Amino acid sequence: MTPLKTESLDLDFKEQIAHMSVSGVIDAESMREGLDWLTQAGQEHGAFNIHVRMAKADFPDLGAVSKGFRAVADVLRAVPGADKCAVVTDSMFIRNTAKVEGAVIPGLTIRAFGSDEDSYAEAWLKGESLSDVEDDAPDATYAKADAAETKPAPKTKPEPSANPWDKLKMSNVDY
Repeated sequence: MTPLKTESLDLDFKEQIAHMSVSGVIDAESMREGLDWLTQAGQEHGAFNIHVRMAKADFPDLGAVSKGFRAVADVLRAVPGADKCAVVTDSMFIRNTAKVEGAVIPGLTIRAFGSDEDSYAEAWLKGESLSDVEDDAPDATYAKADAAETKPAPKTKPEPSANPWDKLKMSNVDY
């Protein structure tokens, strides 16, 4: 397929994966073009997966980030033939929103990855074992995420005298 490039949306198709890069709020015309392109990909290739990349630096504020991901979610809801979607971003807000969207879009499994975990996202989309992937960064936070899903972390009880509010920090809000 011929790649699609608009002002804020890039789409390319390789190895049964549609690669979507979002670099700002997607306007209505770009959304239509993107949806048409993804529909055509489904018609030409059958079932496929989607790899979405978004960076918070491409948006001026949290409101724009929210609007940008809502546009992506609207496209994901309408895409026929997509099975899995990996959202790769440096924004905790987008990661958490992606998890919520994954719970409400029928037939599409969405999983969020940090921006340093691109190779994990690709492996997950291809159905490969995440434990065989080399880290993109030395301290990838979700390394071997599929193993963590099957083995819950041991629960520890806080000390009875510890006040959980002591560690609360409001100055470093990450969107």
